[in-house]
Amino acid sequence: MPKLSLRTKVLISLTIFVFIFIGLAIFVSQKIFLTSFSQLENREAVKSIERSKVVFDRQVLNIDNRLTDWAVWDDTYYFVKNKNQDYIDSNLTDESLHNLGINSMFFVASTGVIVHEKQINAQTQSNTSISKDLKNTLLKSKNISSFTGIKDKHSGVIRDPSGPVFFASRPILKSDGTGPVGGTLIFTRYFDNEIKSYLELVNNNNEIKILDYNLTTLPGDFIKAKEQLSLGKKYYAFPISSDKVGSFTLIYDYNNMPAYILENELPRAIYNQGFASVLNFLYFIVVLCISGVSFTLILINKFVLSKITKLNKDVSLIKDPNNPKNKLDINGNDEFANLAFNINKMLEDITKSQEDLEKTDEDLRLEKENLDEKILELEKFQ
Repeated sequence: MPKLSLRTKVLISLTIFVFIFIGLAIFVSQKIFLTSFSQLENREAVKSIERSKVVFDRQVLNIDNRLTDWAVWDDTYYFVKNKNQDYIDSNLTDESLHNLGINSMFFVASTGVIVHEKQINAQTQSNTSISKDLKNTLLKSKNISSFTGIKDKHSGVIRDPSGPVFFASRPILKSDGTGPVGGTLIFTRYFDNEIKSYLELVNNNNEIKILDYNLTTLPGDFIKAKEQLSLGKKYYAFPISSDKVGSFTLIYDYNNMPAYILENELPRAIYNQGFASVLNFLYFIVVLCISGVSFTLILINKFVLSKITKLNKDVSLIKDPNNPKNKLDINGNDEFANLAFNINKMLEDITKSQEDLEKTDEDLRLEKENLDEKILELEKFQ
């Protein structure tokens, strides 16, 4: 394995630290910040579908309020008994239904027989044929078309092949609100483009969709919403694409059975803004880390690595016998200066020891020479 320089080790260590730090920043951003923005987005989407549901239900209430004036009226009470043409000519015009904001009205006698019926096309404001499915639903349901009590009433939504139908029905009474019950008056209104546009206007012109609950070819987002709403959730919201969030609720029919799924589609403005902010934050973190690493490397190089390199070079020069320099330069007052001072002191001690050793060798050599001379002299006298 090749030996790594200190500079390389420092660079690798700082790079690993940066990657770990950025990874943690991304994790925290995903788990905390983006999750919070997603939850806020869902809350706003739920508020939107709540508004739509209130406006949707108000259509039934509006029809019921208009119905009251007609059902509790002497002219209507006696019309279901004598079927006079003057009432039809004076009151049951296309314009009357248009002004009431309804599509059709049914006058049902107490016997259950329809005395008179009328329907107009909301777009053309002209008379049109009545849906057989709608008529059958109204007549077959006794709690819609037949009342015995003067305070009875019924209203809600009917499932129809053409889409949701709002209805309200009340017993026909005299103008003073007394009976006996003369029959039943029913008003209906189709969920048409006018109502859809109004719902979209209430929700800042965001798209509204409504699909049959029992439709076999529901889109994927509606299927997911249906599963969640079927578990008892009143409202459910989730991202349906990268740029839209859908919020859903159920529309129940007059039998309190799920009939339709209502959806609001909203732009993901909150989440996208939050995502952009998190992205800018991560960019800032990356730039900060790179700048920090670069600055740290510069400082380490200036105050550590360069001094170690110089110290290493000076020590190598001292080892060279041809180099007259035998001391390290001491610059500053840091740890490296202390190290250079201690090395210089060690070199001085080594030099002094070497000099003492050389002096001792010289003394020994002289002693030996003197001793040799004396031995020679002694040998001469023998």
